[in-house]
Amino acid sequence: QTPKCYKIMAALSPTKYATADWHTSNFVIQSSAERQRSVAHTIRQQSEVLRNDTENRTRWTQHTSNTSVQNRVGEIENWVKTLEKTLTDVEKEIGLLAECKDKAEQALRAKVVPIDVALQCLSLREQRLGIDMVRDEVEAELHKVRVCYLRFFHVNFHHRRWA
Repeated sequence: QTPKCYKIMAALSPTKYATADWHTSNFVIQSSAERQRSVAHTIRQQSEVLRNDTENRTRWTQHTSNTSVQNRVGEIENWVKTLEKTLTDVEKEIGLLAECKDKAEQALRAKVVPIDVALQCLSLREQRLGIDMVRDEVEAELHKVRVCYLRFFHVNFHHRRWA
């Protein structure tokens, strides 16, 4: 039997190869390294192209987006100006309409007294008795005022709604 120490030494001692085997192994390692370097170079080149494409696309998209946003901001500013002008115009028109309404109400109040007088005169004339009850030009004019008054109020208050 071989002693244990020889077995251990046999396991630890390296196998010896021929020079041709070493050259073949070295050639295989060298070829593999060259292929890996070539693949790495190709991957680096493709990565550079992809990075450039992505950067260009990103810049173009950002430019397009910035231009769109600037255009939209300009449109919104124009609409704000238009709305502000319209609001100013509407406020002016409301003021003018309020003035016209006040003037019309004053004119209407000014007409109420003469109409009241005309209606009172007609009422008093209708209360006359006997020979005092006459039809004359004054009564005809008072009736015209009454009819005119009734038409005016019928047209303005029955066909329109006043606020």
